[in-house]
Amino acid sequence: MANCQLVIPNSSNSTEININGFGKTITFKALTYSYFEENRYSDLIDEFNKYSKDNNLDIYIQLNALSPKNSSLHTSDYASTVDLLLQKKSNKYDIYIYNFIFSQKYGPYLMDLKELLTEEEINQYNPKYLSSSYYDNKLVGIPLRLEYNILYYNELLLNKYQKEVPKTWDELIETAKFIINEESKINNTIIGYNGMCPDSETGTTSLFDFLYSFRNTVDSPFPEINSPELKNALVKLKQIKNEISNEELFSMSTINIYFDLFNDKSLFIKYVNREDDASVFNYKIDKSFKMGILPGNKENISGSSIWADNIGITNFISDEKKEKANIVMSYLTSKENQRKLILKFKSYSAITSLYKDEKICKEIDCHFFEKNQFFVRPTNNYSNYEQYSEQFRHYIYDYLFKNVDLDKTIKYIDDITKVHYVKISTEESSVGLIMTIIASILIFIIILYSIFLLYKNIIDYFIIYPVDFWFLSIFGIIIILTVCFVEIGKITVIKCFLKELLISIGFTFNTIPILYKLIIDYPNENKLFKWIINNRYKFLLCFMIIIIIFIINQNYQVENVIVRNGENFQILIKEINNVETQYEISALYPNIFIDTFYIIISYIKEYIKFNNCIYLFILNGGLHILFSISNWAFLIYLGTIMINTNGKNDKPKINVKDAKFSIKTSVYDNSKSKNESFTDNKEEYITNITSIQSTQI
Repeated sequence: MANCQLVIPNSSNSTEININGFGKTITFKALTYSYFEENRYSDLIDEFNKYSKDNNLDIYIQLNALSPKNSSLHTSDYASTVDLLLQKKSNKYDIYIYNFIFSQKYGPYLMDLKELLTEEEINQYNPKYLSSSYYDNKLVGIPLRLEYNILYYNELLLNKYQKEVPKTWDELIETAKFIINEESKINNTIIGYNGMCPDSETGTTSLFDFLYSFRNTVDSPFPEINSPELKNALVKLKQIKNEISNEELFSMSTINIYFDLFNDKSLFIKYVNREDDASVFNYKIDKSFKMGILPGNKENISGSSIWADNIGITNFISDEKKEKANIVMSYLTSKENQRKLILKFKSYSAITSLYKDEKICKEIDCHFFEKNQFFVRPTNNYSNYEQYSEQFRHYIYDYLFKNVDLDKTIKYIDDITKVHYVKISTEESSVGLIMTIIASILIFIIILYSIFLLYKNIIDYFIIYPVDFWFLSIFGIIIILTVCFVEIGKITVIKCFLKELLISIGFTFNTIPILYKLIIDYPNENKLFKWIINNRYKFLLCFMIIIIIFIINQNYQVENVIVRNGENFQILIKEINNVETQYEISALYPNIFIDTFYIIISYIKEYIKFNNCIYLFILNGGLHILFSISNWAFLIYLGTIMINTNGKNDKPKINVKDAKFSIKTSVYDNSKSKNESFTDNKEEYITNITSIQSTQI
């Protein structure tokens, strides 16, 4: 013990670490949290430091153990603190001891222990208890100890009325009701059962215990959300609460359960099998209470959720520490040290072969452990298990304590296990089909109207843009409308990329003609504008290259949005004037305003929290359709004005084929007006411009 002192932050008796006999020592800093002043892992760390010194390993572990007595942090705060440190890639700590439910949250920042431990060292742990310690196929934690829930029963009261320990929930209800009734005859109030359903992760584990105990056979998986088994389980749980317990007892915290219920007034108590609590709390459970397995819906079927303290090591430690990390983790997770933890604290290990050790089985009931039917919570199925857990228990609590309809409760629970998205089918909603039809009809109308303009040979009247750029703008509108189809179905990173690409291209195709027109009509000449006028396709290509580079260099992430009393969905997250032509230029301002408004709204909606994927889909699709209709209508409006204007001046029509050819072959000539670059048919074009100028004046 002389080689290591437990560091207590913000404490008056804090001491500096004194390492005697060490040469150039590599120090690993470890962080853990404990409810109790005496930390379970301080002896383990001391033993390692002694082992390191005796073998000249030049490795030292400094343990920082937070607790309510030396820190204002609670367990939830501790989890958030660890998360913040890891996200910042802080080197303040190298080793973290954490609740295994955070394996998915911390996983990206922790080393793969398969690279540090041998296959033999890993395989000594029961794979069932390691299953929730994986992140993206990486083993990011090893359980140092296990906990699980059990049933404590008052043996004196059962013997008094010659009742057996219940094996089913119906037997527990029947026995409790009988004894409560009999004791009331002698003015003795008995607590039948507590439920252990506080508003914390403890409550979630207790609910999983109960629901798991309603599976059909021992080997059956956890009941499906919409199964009769799960529905029957919830009905039974509410019956227990109403007939032999109450909301106050069900909601009681584990600390209050320990101090307030283990007395002669209680019959059945659900609590954690944590035998070292007596020494820590300096309070022993009444000897009349014995440990039993939690009942089930049928005999020989039970359920108990596993807790685990995992140990992991960050993947951004120095190269020096990486070379020594295997020695540290191999020692701390060794079978021998698991054995020592069991003997000292009467805790439980994920190395199940230890339950064949006679010395261990004298300290704990090995047979009792092996009889339990354990359930490992699905923590690795969710990127944010905390949020899932909170919603899961709140829905059930609303049913238990607020009388929310059972079918609604089951639907709510089912919803949080699913990710909803808009489909083209009408099974859940017709919004997808309606939006698809609207977008398709609009695309058809736009294409048909464009063909009509070509057929009637009047498109040349739309002289505000070159003909090819007018079609480019139309094509941009159609591309934006096609985004409505991309919005259909499950969101993926590829679809996110495609959506951004289509929006960017469509927007560019719609705005480049405007920009080009402004450049043409700019009163002052410069080399850049000359180059753009002579090379408008290269100008367009430059924009396209910039857009594609910008999109490719963006990181896209799909995030799940969990909605309270609603359906979960996913969102995308990104981790980037001439007086002579005054009329034409001013006419472009509404189009610029529309496009700017589209951009602003598109960005604003990224910061709005939506609680329904249908509403989000309607907004996205409606925005695309509104943008497309407004821009298309604007083009038609401009065309109508140009037709009316030119019609009054008896403007001769230009053949569409000639117009197309002239545009393709246009060049810039300093001796000509900038507008003449539109066409090689100079006389007709100049006449055109003159007529419009006369009208404006």
